[in-house]
Amino acid sequence: MTIVSCLLNKKRGTMMVFQWKKKSLFFVFFMVGLVSMHAKDNSPKEVLKQIVLQNPSYGAFLDWADTQSLPFIEGDYPKSAKITFVYYNVSQADKILLKDVEKNKLYAMKKQGNSDIWSLKKTIKNPESFLYQFVEDKKGKQYPTYDILNLYVSYANPIKSQIRRPASPDATTIYTTIKSETPYGKNITRDILISLPEGYFSDFDKDYPVLYMHDGQQILDSNKAAYGGWRIDTTAQQLAREGLIEPIIVVGIFNSSQRDHEMMGWSPYHQEDSKADDAKMYADVYDYFVTKAVKDFIDSNYRTKSDREHTAIGG
Repeated sequence: MTIVSCLLNKKRGTMMVFQWKKKSLFFVFFMVGLVSMHAKDNSPKEVLKQIVLQNPSYGAFLDWADTQSLPFIEGDYPKSAKITFVYYNVSQADKILLKDVEKNKLYAMKKQGNSDIWSLKKTIKNPESFLYQFVEDKKGKQYPTYDILNLYVSYANPIKSQIRRPASPDATTIYTTIKSETPYGKNITRDILISLPEGYFSDFDKDYPVLYMHDGQQILDSNKAAYGGWRIDTTAQQLAREGLIEPIIVVGIFNSSQRDHEMMGWSPYHQEDSKADDAKMYADVYDYFVTKAVKDFIDSNYRTKSDREHTAIGG
């Protein structure tokens, strides 16, 4: 059986005739099918393979990373997942390792081709609770660092990252540390987190109310919190999505060993306390830190509605 296909050559105005035998036609369809299947392969393995083949510079690699959701997550998240971790070896370390922070275990990552990209695919149960670091090994000395490509939770201090998906890939949680002098003769340093709402990075003309939360380490939708996550971030996103509140920025201020004094320094609870003066001092320091250092930092670095009407505190 012979099939004739006609194609008009627009440049020459002539008719080109191709004759295909049945077997040849089957072969062509088969090859087209393979190409089509290959083009649709968006698996982490294939996506990573394509960038490795380009042997990119660090800048080009970061541009590529901006188009991805890293680390790659596959499987029945959050019960379990196959996580593909990706690291660019800028410093030309001898080896790159992945460290399970809680178990204090190291896993060797694999160099990809001739590029400076290293990766490791690992199956993890309860991935939301997985804290990790990358470790650069240089002549036997190890240097830990956090995952700058993890857009979902970025830690500045301590240098560790967590596998966690917020309610939307457009929402971001940032960790940082604020140090402040106070007029009470005592300085204060505290970790804080900033949970930015959906749409924050797509509408740069929009300002947001701010909710400041005590016990900041408790507020995320994460089972890493000591007493269970309060889900403030995902709840706020859901309420905003349903139109019940406007989108807000949530700021979590971590507590300290002086939490009771900081929270209740002015209350009757401390009136008969032998350390009443200390309690009042800690309360004054914390009050100054929240209302001056933290609020000034947030208003200076994020798009906030900074007036009294759009500022709240809880926890």
